[in-house]
Amino acid sequence: MRPEDSLVLIIVDIGFYREREIDGPGILHIREILRFFAECGKDIILRIVYDREGNGLKQEPESFSLVKTHFEQIAGLTALFSDNILVYQGMLLGSWGEMHTSRFLSRDHLRELYSIFESRTNGRPFLAVRRPMYWRQLQTRQIYSKPSFRIQAGLFDDGILGSHTDLGTFGVRAKENAGWWDAWETGDELDFEDVLCRYVPNGGEVVLEDGQEQTDSDQLLQAAKERLSKMHITYLNRMHDRRLLNIWRICTWKENGPWDGMNGFDYIGRHLGYRFCIRDAEISRLRKEQYQLVLSIENVGFANLYQEAEVYLVWKEPDGRETRELTDWDARNWVSGAVIRQSHVISPKEGKLYLSLNRKQDGKLIRTANTMECNGRLLLGEFYRKR
Repeated sequence: MRPEDSLVLIIVDIGFYREREIDGPGILHIREILRFFAECGKDIILRIVYDREGNGLKQEPESFSLVKTHFEQIAGLTALFSDNILVYQGMLLGSWGEMHTSRFLSRDHLRELYSIFESRTNGRPFLAVRRPMYWRQLQTRQIYSKPSFRIQAGLFDDGILGSHTDLGTFGVRAKENAGWWDAWETGDELDFEDVLCRYVPNGGEVVLEDGQEQTDSDQLLQAAKERLSKMHITYLNRMHDRRLLNIWRICTWKENGPWDGMNGFDYIGRHLGYRFCIRDAEISRLRKEQYQLVLSIENVGFANLYQEAEVYLVWKEPDGRETRELTDWDARNWVSGAVIRQSHVISPKEGKLYLSLNRKQDGKLIRTANTMECNGRLLLGEFYRKR
């Protein structure tokens, strides 16, 4: 592990139990793995699999009832570490646990497994499925026209850019011809992800498409930026595919702005997930001793914040005393690519006013892209009394 890493991917192989329940020692072993990373302060992407060699049909149980039993056991463990697990990837099934080459990927099978997960974990953490089609199949009705609807299931894609269909993530038929429950062609699926992944996370692995080794590297970088932004990607595996990642490293990002001259790998990395930048702070008087503070906040990252946060205004008076004032702002609404204006009525005190963001579940600091000071809090301004 690297000290600067905040997110780790854990893959646990339970193929040994393809003919029986996970026994006590097996459960304890998985629990200790999760406990170790939790105690190290890492957020976890968890994937439990029957297969790690591409033999999903051979390695998974023959009985779906046993799959359900395993999933109940795993969901119970997941619930114990729900504060530490950001995303649970997959439903045990398929080669490499990537939800393909399995006999149990029908709509009814997926709904049964999701029902188990939801009931055991109470909607935390996020479950991620391999294809947008599977996400739609978890629904009992068409909800694409209602993007405010939130289900605790997101996506993961381990074939990003690997082919026109992301190595089978997407289909080849237009949405209107395929129907709600089936795979759509790439453009329609990306439009769907553009809406869905404003509310739930998306991540995975990038892959260099066969035959593109000689393609202009700057062109590959620009295409990746456009795709990852459209998909609202939160995380990528930095170990795969190294061919493409190394191409990014030798590229130079070109723009008229602060990113000009940065290598492509670092540029992409600094835009994964949310990246809040406070663009402006305004204040106007409402009445005696009351003023309205308005912040302009731009999310320049590819994705959004998907966990609850607490946004505080912190007053630090000349004598060192501090008071914190909780706002009603929901940082999950600071959506990628937009500038959001947030207002709050304040009664100014002499001294400095800071902005502080903290993850609600554990108080972990959420940093902005601005220059920070005073333990990660952003200085908004300073107030003086007339003498």
